[in-house]
Amino acid sequence: MDISAPQQSPSVNLKSIALPAQHGVWGFWLEPSLATLIVAPSWAGLCLSLAALSALLLHHPLKVMLKDYRRRKRYARTLWAERFVLLYGSAALIGLLLAINFAPHPFLPTLLLAVPFALVQIGFELRNQVRHSLAEISGAIVFAALAPTILLVS
Repeated sequence: MDISAPQQSPSVNLKSIALPAQHGVWGFWLEPSLATLIVAPSWAGLCLSLAALSALLLHHPLKVMLKDYRRRKRYARTLWAERFVLLYGSAALIGLLLAINFAPHPFLPTLLLAVPFALVQIGFELRNQVRHSLAEISGAIVFAALAPTILLVS
């Protein structure tokens, strides 16, 4: 099968590609972001929080895109997932770069501590094991790292 040509699809539900399916995931981002920004408001913290929101939004279309790639299939949803990955990834990168610009203290080492946990969670999701306890704990740890990182940039 030619992976470069999208297969025909009658319509694509953009909401199902662009937004996370789990409703509780918003709290993982909102609670540490909001609490820390109330305690220690800063432009760098706000930019970092928005970068984290973009990363949260990036997660679902990235999963859709990677699953289609693994199947060696290209649907209309794959094209939209790629577009959302580019949009959210760019927003996350811009937010991170702005946070670095505004931050009076280095914070990347703290943020990098969360990367292995993010990779563990993505690995479980690619195997359709999102309810595995290690996957859920890893996802919570990733966003729990947001609060101390925002404090560091204040």
